[in-house]
Amino acid sequence: MTPECVEQIETLIEKFQNGEAGQFSAKYDELQQVRLDYSVEHSNIGIFLWCPMTRFGIAIRCPVHGMLLSRSRWVYKDSDTPRIIYGLTMNSLLVQRYYYCGGGERKSKHKILSTDPDIMRQLTVNQMSTANFKLRHKCGWTLDLTNFIFTQISHGCTFLDIAEQVERLRLESWGNKFDALSLKELGSYSYENVSHSFRKEFEQSDHLKVPSRDIIETIFLETFGERKQFYEHFMDDLTATSISMDHTFKVSKNIGVVRCVDQKWTQQYSGLFIVLNEQGLVLTWSFTATEKFGEISHLLSSLRDRMSNKGRIVRQAYLDNCCKWSKCLEEVFGPGLDVKLDIFHGLQRITRTIPKRHKKSSACSADLKFVVRDRDDQGAIRTRNTPNQSVIEENMSIFVSKWSNNGNDSSPWTADTDKEVSNLLVSQDEIIIYYYYLQCFSVCKRY
Repeated sequence: MTPECVEQIETLIEKFQNGEAGQFSAKYDELQQVRLDYSVEHSNIGIFLWCPMTRFGIAIRCPVHGMLLSRSRWVYKDSDTPRIIYGLTMNSLLVQRYYYCGGGERKSKHKILSTDPDIMRQLTVNQMSTANFKLRHKCGWTLDLTNFIFTQISHGCTFLDIAEQVERLRLESWGNKFDALSLKELGSYSYENVSHSFRKEFEQSDHLKVPSRDIIETIFLETFGERKQFYEHFMDDLTATSISMDHTFKVSKNIGVVRCVDQKWTQQYSGLFIVLNEQGLVLTWSFTATEKFGEISHLLSSLRDRMSNKGRIVRQAYLDNCCKWSKCLEEVFGPGLDVKLDIFHGLQRITRTIPKRHKKSSACSADLKFVVRDRDDQGAIRTRNTPNQSVIEENMSIFVSKWSNNGNDSSPWTADTDKEVSNLLVSQDEIIIYYYYLQCFSVCKRY
């Protein structure tokens, strides 16, 4: 830490302690405001002062000896380096304080940091809320960074994607603080467009560094653990009369261990089984070793009981292997259950017969989705509900006429494609097509 930064911290501490005798001035009412008012301009890093005894004018007892604690020195220099608090647009240095009690050995008083978990547990919920950060052994992070991470994950971003986005936000936020750089020069936010002086400080400073992928993953996992009970209660309150279920395999590929013997990645699960309600919300889920019904029968039985306790009866189930699981599902949910092939897997049976290497395969597959679209709903984003049976039948006829070979060798249509289309058109069992739109099922009977 530079001498300029130490001087800035000491100045802030002096201003903060001048208010200890009476009421805090408005400037110290929120620690967030203290950080913003006294940011270290030369290094673009903020300062968090944390001393709840001073901040709230309260007495705190030693969690070990039960004696009242007294304030001691601040932690910011020599061997007591402040911990970094990662934020969304800037980092902060956590400057906390040592507290002493009269317990322990006579020559060595017992001391404890003001951020110790046993100290923090003595604060009220409102007092805790002013500490806008979570602290771990080596670093911490702010609430705004946590919220940003969860928002990006909900949009499908990876941890590495989020780290890159935070980096871009930092460049945009800090760029105007350097004479050699303006926001206009940032352009695409790439390093090539950043001035040499700013890039050098950005890459070399520990205080300016962006949270790594591993740190972002840690933030997500720890925060998810704290919120897990809330998510479980939210899931338990969901209801449904129609469900959609499927195995997915992308998630399970990332769950496993590297064997010590040969350093080979060993996957722990084969797939992830998910059940959704009419709004596309997850009702229940489970990792599975196989795709056998026996592995998830208890899960579905539990779901049936949950719905029954809420006065709901599951009447429809949509899935891929409808014929194979039909009797098994009826045994769980009752003989009146309608088990149908869902639209995604129905159309997938056609698209997977189209050679991917064919130059027109993408165009053919893209056209197929319009079979279950309204005639006036031909845009990239679906805007209308599923049309009636006659419209879907006519759309399928148009699709077949356009893409089937009919003597045209340039078409990606194959014999298998023709077979799968026929299977859907001449199905002995009634097929229900549904399409998820604006948080509702749009269902129509077909063929």
